[in-house]
Amino acid sequence: MPTTRRLMWGATLVGVLLYIATAPSVLARAPRHARIVFASDRDGVGVAEIYTMDPDGGGVRRLTQSGGMAGHPRWSPNGRSIAFAWEPPDGTFDVYVMDPDGRNIRNLTGSEISYDAQPSWSPDGREIAYASQGFAGAHIRRADLDGGSSAQVTFTEPIDAAFDSAPSWSPDGSEIAFVTTRGSLSEIFAVDPGGGQARQITRDDAWSRMPRWSPDARRLVYARGLDGETPGLDLYSAAADGEGIRRLTEHADSDAGPAWSPDGANIVFSRRRGIGFGSTSDILVMTFGGGEVRDLTAHPSTNTGPDWFDPTMLRVGAAGRRPVLWSGLRALGAPR
Repeated sequence: MPTTRRLMWGATLVGVLLYIATAPSVLARAPRHARIVFASDRDGVGVAEIYTMDPDGGGVRRLTQSGGMAGHPRWSPNGRSIAFAWEPPDGTFDVYVMDPDGRNIRNLTGSEISYDAQPSWSPDGREIAYASQGFAGAHIRRADLDGGSSAQVTFTEPIDAAFDSAPSWSPDGSEIAFVTTRGSLSEIFAVDPGGGQARQITRDDAWSRMPRWSPDARRLVYARGLDGETPGLDLYSAAADGEGIRRLTEHADSDAGPAWSPDGANIVFSRRRGIGFGSTSDILVMTFGGGEVRDLTAHPSTNTGPDWFDPTMLRVGAAGRRPVLWSGLRALGAPR
């Protein structure tokens, strides 16, 4: 008679096989070791490119040769693609997808009348949510990775009554968190990926920006400031229902663009020093519970938008359920 452990393993394996079978067909290989992707203007004034580095700041590698402004890079769930926003010298911002080595760049949104940026992957890697600003205001949309079809996710009445931006797709696939100006200030809301009534998460009476879900979908980390501009932004964390708010940084400079390490133990973010011309920003990392803050880039340039991938920390789970670490499931042992 099968043991409970063997049944659990079998059910998990079936789920993983289904996930793999339904994932988009790709030939690119994921990194063999943990890497952080980020944007930087270190190689030219007025030009920003996409780079990757090791979690200790070493092994920096340039991926793009865009000659324009590239930013907002995000790893796909399986690490085989990177989505990013790019404004070429003669065009407008669109969302692009490329291999982890910078090859096979392709335009996902391809709009000439809207500003498309800030991509966020669905947990199954089939879709990308992004912020789209056009004549009808700024809203969250989602695009199919294979067919390129897109659909609007957030709506307001009148259509230009709010500015929606910075989407973050929850790891369980159930919601997309985003920033909106549906009040006097910007707050964080969440909405079903198919659209519908959005629910409010933060009620900070301040400017909240750039939310990112924790790997287990239980918390959000975000930037918050009284005026919403630099300096004055610090990092905060809140539970998925907006409760249990914790302040993570308190610094004279501006902390923004946070992202979680795949195990949820660390936060990587950018810290801007100064205002206007001559200001710089670096990528830093800190433990979620507080403690030492380490500078990973330490470069006299603007380094922003970090995102962390680790092939040993892949998560699996059914839609609408909190994902679990595949490495943790392997620790249970294979069936005998």
